[in-house]
Amino acid sequence: MVYYMKTTQPIIIFANGRPAYPFFVGGDGVSIHNILSGLAQQGFQCYCLGCYDFTKRELQTNLIPEYLHHGILKNYFESNKSINYDIGYHCHLVSYKDFANELIHLLENLSQESSSLIVITQLEMSNTVIQIANYMNLKLVLFVVDNTEPNNKTISLLEDNNCMIFNSIFVAQYFSKNLPKKM
Repeated sequence: MVYYMKTTQPIIIFANGRPAYPFFVGGDGVSIHNILSGLAQQGFQCYCLGCYDFTKRELQTNLIPEYLHHGILKNYFESNKSINYDIGYHCHLVSYKDFANELIHLLENLSQESSSLIVITQLEMSNTVIQIANYMNLKLVLFVVDNTEPNNKTISLLEDNNCMIFNSIFVAQYFSKNLPKKM
């Protein structure tokens, strides 16, 4: 008889409604890429779930051959439902309409591997990610990158066992003044 033991090392899952790096290279995308890359280099299993049909910016598929040539993307695979690749951690891009179901499926599968999942989210689809992580009783980190109005609603969804990290002292100070009950 073979026994399968779960690892106790946390698995990190970043999920939001934007394409993953290198297809989205704004400050928030680069910041989370640097965080995931650093954690992966330290030996953590890291995954990224995003959307290829982000409404504000078209996916730059014309850059894929260049990314592959320079080794930025590895193990690239595209189907009619998803785009998968590795950039030091695994990225899985799906359509907006499939995002919630794919996140649930990913979290259920990874919970078979580890007794500790940490979900990180920011910006687009973060409300959905928070609701799913809280329903599944998972550790959740909201990465707050700016002080825009949508973050107020998102922060209101956080539960006591969730936490926030901020990309700057300015953003942290803004929310500590305007939403002290969650800080």
